[in-house]
Amino acid sequence: MVRNATRLFTVEEADSLLGMINPLLMELCEFSVRQEMLEE
Repeated sequence: MVRNATRLFTVEEADSLLGMINPLLMELCEFSVRQEMLEE
């Protein structure tokens, strides 16, 4: 079942998804770091 799911995902789709998610993760990380600095 897992194999079938991975076949639906092409490498290009995975790359584009990572390209979209990566900036969001970076922003979230920066935001949490700023919050911690503000709290201290």
